[in-house]
Amino acid sequence: MAGSFLDLATISVMAAAMLAMLSASLFHVASHASAPHAVRRWGQSCLVAAFGLVMKSLDSWSSPGAPQAFGALLLGAAVILQVSALAQFTRHGDRIVRALVTLNVVHILSTIQFAGLDPNPVIRAICSDLISAAALFSASFIVWRPSRKEYARLSQIIAVAYTLTGLVLAAQGLMGWYLDSLEVTEFTAWTYLLTASLQVLLPVSLLTISYGQLAGQLARSALLDPLTQARNRRGLAEAWSLLQARARRGDEGWHVGVVLLDIDLFKAVNQNHGHAAGDTVLKLVVEVMRATARRYDTVARFGAEEFCMLLPGVTIRQAQVVTERVRKRFSELAKERTGIDVTISAGITVANAGQTEMEEALDAADQMLYAAKRAGRDRTRVDPDALRVVAGMAPLQRTGRQDELGFPLT
Repeated sequence: MAGSFLDLATISVMAAAMLAMLSASLFHVASHASAPHAVRRWGQSCLVAAFGLVMKSLDSWSSPGAPQAFGALLLGAAVILQVSALAQFTRHGDRIVRALVTLNVVHILSTIQFAGLDPNPVIRAICSDLISAAALFSASFIVWRPSRKEYARLSQIIAVAYTLTGLVLAAQGLMGWYLDSLEVTEFTAWTYLLTASLQVLLPVSLLTISYGQLAGQLARSALLDPLTQARNRRGLAEAWSLLQARARRGDEGWHVGVVLLDIDLFKAVNQNHGHAAGDTVLKLVVEVMRATARRYDTVARFGAEEFCMLLPGVTIRQAQVVTERVRKRFSELAKERTGIDVTISAGITVANAGQTEMEEALDAADQMLYAAKRAGRDRTRVDPDALRVVAGMAPLQRTGRQDELGFPLT
């Protein structure tokens, strides 16, 4: 395309280089992505599309028009790989993949047929463009609505890109029919540039979404305990911050039940039954807590064998009922699944979420937990200030002395 503003060979080389780099990035991300097969398949499509773009840019070969047709076949193969990557997220993904394969086979047969019967490469190129456009229109219709929400935006971007590319190919084919020539015009160059740009845009979009998902996974994992998948201390702090913000936006006296639970004599469980049994016991605590808690309650592993529950808006009696259910059900399950007799002690307080820092609430519950331990374990103790917090009254003045059960004297 000498003397033209756009040089197809230059566009092709640049697009192919970018696709090759994007392919390497996709292969790297695939091992960490939530859908590794789809990402890896898309990386393969980038390599195929790169070769296709290069072939379509060639305007001199042993048979005029043959490189363009071969390049269109490669781009069709790239689309098949892309759609097959998304097939698992669409309702009729397998059908459209079969349909696209059929269209590509027709494309190949028609190219061979025209090459043998008609030396005029114009008809071969027009047929190639129109069949490719039909394949892209079919693919865009299928991938528009995926079954997984996290891929909805990507699927819509892909559908729009397929539609635009199909329109470009159809316009290019009709232009060739009208001119009865394969001469590269300014219009052809701009349509080719658009096609190459869209091919690069798709893997960039996929990479962006994949990295966003990875960032989300890392952010969530930073808040979770790796063994039990309950919130860790950082996750607990985040949950408290949300409760605190909610209380400050609305009811200043909004209260939260804070329950600390500790497995009694857990070190003996590890020593006598092994660490595998100890891990099972830890997981059982979280399982029972989750089964007992409401969907908006918070379950966390607070320490080695300490756990915490945040129960928004509960009364002291309700917090006690929840705690006793957890303790009873845990002892039953531990005996049933591991054959180990193990119990839990608990401390309960109620804190004003809008006016109390998490450490203060945990310290009050921790004092009650130690009171339960000193009283003989396998029991619950309640902070005497809890009733006054719920009623909006000032906490009792502590004397520093305790009664025989470990309760603070006032």
